[in-house]
Amino acid sequence: MTVLGPRRRALAIPTSTIERAIDQLLARGHVFRAYLGAGLRPLRGERRQDSAAASSSGRGVLVVDVDPEGPSKRAGLLLGDLITSWNSKPIERVRDVVHLLGPESIGSTVDLSLIRGGASATLQASLASVLYDSRARGQLRYS
Repeated sequence: MTVLGPRRRALAIPTSTIERAIDQLLARGHVFRAYLGAGLRPLRGERRQDSAAASSSGRGVLVVDVDPEGPSKRAGLLLGDLITSWNSKPIERVRDVVHLLGPESIGSTVDLSLIRGGASATLQASLASVLYDSRARGQLRYS
C-alpha cells in the first residue's frame, strides 16, 4: 500500500505490516511492539575505525541512550556498548534491530553480543511490550 507521508512524499507500507497492525487493533485496540529500551545509532567516522579493531568486521550499532526503566538497563547495557549480534544474527544497521522488535518478540529473551571497552561480552535482555501514546505527548506505556 502506498500513502502520502510527511512533506507529501509517498511511503510504501508492506501489506504484511498492515495486516499485523489490523490484527492487533482488533484484538487489543492498540498496536504494541517489543521494546529493548536503548537508543542506537550506526557507527560513523572515527568511532567506526576505533571499533574495527575490536569488532572483527567493524560492524554493529552503538548504544547512545539507555532507558532507566527499560529492559536494556536491567540487562546491563551501557552507553558506548557496540551491539554486534542479536541471537547470533549479525547486526550491521539500526534497521536490523528495528526489524527484530516485532510484536512476536514481546516477552522473549535475546542474547546480545557486544564489544565493551575493547572486550567481547554477551548479555541477555528480556524484551518488554510498549505502546507509544501520542495523546500523552509521546510517553511510553509498558505492559
